[in-house]
Amino acid sequence: ETVKVFPLEAVKILGKLVLANQPGWIIFGNRDEINTIFTTALQSPDVVAQEEAKGLINRLVARGYADYSSLLPNFINSGKNSGTL
Repeated sequence: ETVKVFPLEAVKILGKLVLANQPGWIIFGNRDEINTIFTTALQSPDVVAQEEAKGLINRLVARGYADYSSLLPNFINSGKNSGTL
C-alpha cells in the first residue's frame, strides 16, 4: 500500500533490497509484491517513479530475471510515459 502513496520511495527501497540480494531469494520469494510495486510505480503520475521503476526492471533483466521485462511493453507508448526504456 505504501507504493500507492510513495511510488518513488517504494521503488528505491526495492532497489536497495534486490540489488544487494546476491543469492536472489528476495526476488524469487516476493515476485507478486515486486510486480505490484513495479506496476503501481509505472502507472503512477510521478514520472520520476516511472523512470526509476523502468531502470530497476532493466537492471534486474540484465542480472538474469528476464520475466520482469514483460512489465515494460505495457507502458511503452501508453501516454503515461515518454515511451523510452
